[in-house]
Amino acid sequence: MPPAGLAGGSPGATGHNTVERADGAVEELSGVDQVEMRAGDVFVVETPGGGGYGPPDGREAADATESVPTGTNPRAHTAASTQEDIHDD
Repeated sequence: MPPAGLAGGSPGATGHNTVERADGAVEELSGVDQVEMRAGDVFVVETPGGGGYGPPDGREAADATESVPTGTNPRAHTAASTQEDIHDD
């Protein structure tokens, strides 16, 4: 369950764990899985992100792009995935 946003903000991201095996196979893990690791395996932990504060659609374009480098703006993710331009040129 993702962390909730506040004051109309979007929910955050959930965590995600995988094991990248030395042979190239990738195993997706749930939050309670146990797995045996072998030499050359890599355990990948993607930590959850916090929820947003305030409705992202109400931001000025300059404010929205300010949070893009840190990944804190859901609109920035949407723009990147849909090729939508959020800059006010």
